[in-house]
Amino acid sequence: MSATLTDIKGWIKKAQDDECEFLIIGYDTYDHGNFPCYCDSEKQACETLERLRKTGNVVDEIYDFSISMDIQLKERRAFHYPKSYKQKGVL
Repeated sequence: MSATLTDIKGWIKKAQDDECEFLIIGYDTYDHGNFPCYCDSEKQACETLERLRKTGNVVDEIYDFSISMDIQLKERRAFHYPKSYKQKGVL
């Protein structure tokens, strides 16, 4: 089941309460469902992205809490990779 906007807003709220830097929304290709990955740091976000890639899951969205959430929620899909992940040339 795909995440609804209500689901995503709930995950964003939890991530904000936990003072996360990134929220990555993954998609499990086995059971066809979305799930949140809460990342406390840019390093943890990079590690999470690598883990998802290696396990065959898909990254549906990446929210960066240093950017306005209103702007990101208006995007069709939020894909705000950590800067250090881009610099590694893994995209």
